[in-house]
Amino acid sequence: MKKTLIFLITFLFPLLSYSNGVSLGATRIVYHSNIKQTTLVVTNSDKENNFLIQSWVSDNQGNKNNDFIVTPPLYILDANKENALRIMYVGAPLPKDRESLFWMNVKVIPSLEDKLAKENTMQIAIQSRIKLFYRPSHLPDYNEKFSNELKFSYQNDELIVNNPTPYYITMVNLAVTGSQLPSSIMLNPLSQLTLGKIHRDANTISFQTINDYGAQTPVLKKEITH
Repeated sequence: MKKTLIFLITFLFPLLSYSNGVSLGATRIVYHSNIKQTTLVVTNSDKENNFLIQSWVSDNQGNKNNDFIVTPPLYILDANKENALRIMYVGAPLPKDRESLFWMNVKVIPSLEDKLAKENTMQIAIQSRIKLFYRPSHLPDYNEKFSNELKFSYQNDELIVNNPTPYYITMVNLAVTGSQLPSSIMLNPLSQLTLGKIHRDANTISFQTINDYGAQTPVLKKEITH
C-alpha cells in the first residue's frame, strides 16, 4: 500500500520563489473599507510543475475568518502561470477609528509525479501568511509622518512606546545606545507597549517603519523622555 505524507511548513512572510516556484505579488494587503474587493496575485514561475493553491483569511489567533471570502479558495495553478485571488469582506462593520488586523493565508501543495504515484512519498506543502489590514476609508495611506507621532518614555528601567495613531505600525532596526532591543515589533493602534530594558542614560532611539508597500521608511530618531 502506498503512503503519501504531506509535510507542512508555515512562513510568516510571502512564499519564496526558490522554495517551490510560487510567489505572492505583495508582502501585505491593505483593504479599504469603501471598496467591494481587493486582489492578490499568485505566480507560478516553475516551467514544469503545477501546484494546488488553497487560500483563506484568519484572525489574529489563527482561526479562519468567515467574514472574508476568497475566490477561488482552491484551484490548480498551472506551470508558468499566474492567477489573481479576489478578497471580499462581507461581515459586520469594523471599528471606524482604527485599523483591524487579519492574516491572508496561501497554502501551496505540489503535484505528485505519475511515476511516484505507486510509491511511498513525502510531499512538502508550504503555507505563507501575510498581514491583511482592514482600513477605514477616511484614513490616508500610511507614511513616515505617522511614525513621527510615536512617543517614547523611560519607566522602571524599561523603554515604553506609545502609538497614538489609528495604524498598526511595524518598527524595524530599533537601536538605543548601550541597549539591546527587538529587531522588529508591531504596535497596535491607540496603544502602548514595553520594548525592553534600556540604559538609564539613553536619550534617543532610532528606527524605521514599514509602509503600505512593504518598504522601509527613512531612519527616524526620537527623544526618550525621563
